[in-house]
Parts: sequence; C-alpha cells; structure tokens
Amino acid sequence: LPQEVYSRVVAELKKSSKSDNKRVAAQLQLERYLGLRSEEACKFNGHQALMTDGRVFVQHGTKGGRERIINEVSKKGREAIRYAKELSGINNLIPRGNSEKQWIQKYYRIIRANGITKKTCGASSHGCRHAYAQDRYEEITGFKAPCKFESKEEFRENAVKIAGQGWRKLNQDARQIIKAELGHGPDRDDVVSQYLGAI
Repeated sequence: LPQEVYSRVVAELKKSSKSDNKRVAAQLQLERYLGLRSEEACKFNGHQALMTDGRVFVQHGTKGGRERIINEVSKKGREAIRYAKELSGINNLIPRGNSEKQWIQKYYRIIRANGITKKTCGASSHGCRHAYAQDRYEEITGFKAPCKFESKEEFRENAVKIAGQGWRKLNQDARQIIKAELGHGPDRDDVVSQYLGAI
C-alpha cells in the first residue's frame, strides 16, 4: 500500500466526526505498524495485548488460532496501540451493537470509499502488512528488501555494499523474525517471499 495513500486516508478518517471512521483509522494503523491481519486488528484489545515489558501478545482473530508475540514494537506501533485503546476502551475495535461480520463489511466499505482498493491505488489494506514486513526487514538487516529493486542482482549488490559478505545471514535471520511476527509457521518461506521478494 503506497505510504502516501495510507497516510492521507488515515489522516482524513481521524479528522472525521464519525466514530466508525476513527475506528477504521485505528485498525489501519494496527495493520501498518504491527503487521496485523484485518481480523486481528478489529479484534485487537490494547489492554489485553500490551504486555508489561512493552511486547505485544496477538491472540484474537489469528489464523488457525496461532498466537504470537511481537517482541519489538516501534514508536509508531506504540502510538497505534494508544490510539486504538483511546477509541475502544477496554474492548476491541468492533463497535458495540455490531456483529463481527457487520463491522468487517463496514470496514471494507469505508476503506473502498476512501480509495484503498487494488483498482484505485494498486493495493488492498492487506498491503499494510507488506509495508510492515518491508520496514522490519530494513530495520533488522540495514538494507532494503529485494522487492524494492528492479532485479535480484541489483538487490544483492546493494546488500553487499551495506552489509558485506554477512548479508545472507542477515537476510535469513530477518525472514525468520518476520515470519514469527506475522504469525506464519517456520516452514512458510513462500509467504514471506511474497511480502519481501526472493533473493
């Protein structure tokens, strides 16, 4: 999801007088800065998820009930949690009186109306997870993910320039960490390559 589209939509939704729009903004922020899936974001309860040591425990709405811990939360991630807690109190982001299904339909209606669609900007809200994974990759390795380059050769040249011959280990370590943070099993290299690109 292009950062400028994400930033514009979230800013506009936050300014809205409608509580639903603010909740959608909160959900998008959780997807972007914690790498949550839409279902995980709408079921996110900041009071339950935030651990005393600052890590985040993701348990509701996970695929296959696979709970996970996000060990390193960025400043923007902490801000996203704070905003979600402000809106939802001790609950999750699904408004009272809405079933999960009703809220998910409303969420998609609101983001589509604001231009987050494959047709309009080239990505769905799932693109927030891709952006999170690519940011984390760069944080961990010090170099940009393969998908940011025209070719694998160009990526490798850049990685070697920044990290020397140790780039392959950094790449492997980053992929393992990101797999765990996104809630994918250790054998799911294929999924992480969809987010980051292959080397």
